[in-house]
Amino acid sequence: KIKITCLNIESEQQHMTTQKFLEALRKFYPEDRLLTEPEELAPYESDALTAYRCRPLAVVIPETQAEVIETVRL
Repeated sequence: KIKITCLNIESEQQHMTTQKFLEALRKFYPEDRLLTEPEELAPYESDALTAYRCRPLAVVIPETQAEVIETVRL
């Protein structure tokens, strides 16, 4: 699983907006492998250190190496 926690957006011209980024992920992943709802993301908001929580923007569940590569390229 790939947890996408934040985006470093300098300007709209240089980087995708959050909405465009999620749209790109939706084109590549079926709904059951792209988690964006708060109740789906809650388990991913921390690791073993539960004192430090940060809800991710999305979680993708890649099944192939190609999906991992395409996700990183976004």
